[in-house]
Amino acid sequence: MIIRVAGASGTIFTNGEPRDLHQFRKLSRYIMQEDLLQPYITVQEAMMIAADLKLGNGITKEKKLVIAEEIIQLLRLQKARNTATERLSGGERKRISIALELLNNPPVIFLDEPTTGLDDVASSTCVSLLKRVARGGRTVVCSLHTPSARLFAEFDHVYVVAGGRCAYQGTAPGVVPFLKELQLPCPKTYNPADFIIEVSSGEYGSHVDKMVSAVENGKNQRWRTYGIEENPSGEQFEEMEIEQLNAGGVEKHNYKHGCSACQQFIVLLKRMLLQTVRNK
Repeated sequence: MIIRVAGASGTIFTNGEPRDLHQFRKLSRYIMQEDLLQPYITVQEAMMIAADLKLGNGITKEKKLVIAEEIIQLLRLQKARNTATERLSGGERKRISIALELLNNPPVIFLDEPTTGLDDVASSTCVSLLKRVARGGRTVVCSLHTPSARLFAEFDHVYVVAGGRCAYQGTAPGVVPFLKELQLPCPKTYNPADFIIEVSSGEYGSHVDKMVSAVENGKNQRWRTYGIEENPSGEQFEEMEIEQLNAGGVEKHNYKHGCSACQQFIVLLKRMLLQTVRNK
């Protein structure tokens, strides 16, 4: 992998320690904006093929079925389990993309604009399900552009970048009071997400330096707990499904490859033959 550095350099830390790139690649999963799914196979088949590739022969088929079923239920894909991937709706395609990456239980998940191309209902459902995943002890990081006010309020933590610097780091409810302290009051009928993005883009003058200074380029912890309640109402998540997923037979942090090159060839050959037969 070639990484082009343009005017920026530094060290990436995870949990206060310098990142081990080889290890971090296995600890994290990246879900792209575009859902690249194999056609002519069902959701259930896609899950089992991915389980064979990611989990290998060290886990029995019965355990793989249990893990796949728990993830399908967690992401509300029960009704689509026998639907071919090319016939899924936009929201279902996004959910199966997430489901495939949850199979080997990654502690960190990155998503590039997971709500792009989805309507308001599908976007809200997607973010709600991501919150369920996060409540299971995983770190879920999403990049978003101009989310709706309702969607913006769903996120636990917001990080705004302007010119490569941190212009805000804290909770979604903290955005408005943060800007107000900087003499940048957000209009009452305005979306706070839109407003802070516009301010960071310079549409209201040069305020980026002031914002960066106020949060000490992300080091200030003041806004990270603003508006957080110990037991927020309306956020009752079913922990049982998450606990079952964690105990479903997958190693907590699996650094090994799922299966050998020979096993990969066999699994992919079976998938290709299945797709060829169905594409006639």
